[in-house]
Amino acid sequence: MSKLLDLLDNYGKDHQTLTNKIMHWIAIPAIFYSTIGFLWFIPVPEQFRSFSFPINWATIVLVIVFIYYSQLSRSLSWGMVFIISTIIGSQYKLESIYGSSLLMQIYLVIFVIAWFFQFIGHMIEGNKPSFFNDVRYLLIGPLWLLSLLYKNFGIRF
Repeated sequence: MSKLLDLLDNYGKDHQTLTNKIMHWIAIPAIFYSTIGFLWFIPVPEQFRSFSFPINWATIVLVIVFIYYSQLSRSLSWGMVFIISTIIGSQYKLESIYGSSLLMQIYLVIFVIAWFFQFIGHMIEGNKPSFFNDVRYLLIGPLWLLSLLYKNFGIRF
């Protein structure tokens, strides 16, 4: 079995109950999104600002995440490019509407509430989150959700 399938299967074993799955379908995207939002606002060196594409800590981390995902599955990594591009686009739009200060507060609220739901889901299921065993599972969660979508649509990964 491939490394990816092992990771997805192990992650899935910790997410069996319907309640926990539903909570993860809400919380994982919220955590992923708010984490990118936090990283977006961390100050970067002045030289980074001269590029036409935003080079900030969010885009740097997302490139690293994409490389990791690419090593696991090209198909899923390209699906994540679509998701990541959507997040970056929405970040630009939201920042122009609300400003960075309010967005940081919103991201903090989203982040805390989403993690609360994650832990409640695991309490209901009677197990601990997968990342307590292996920190890589923080990155596998979004791929797990995407892999379930791929399976539903008959897309190979």
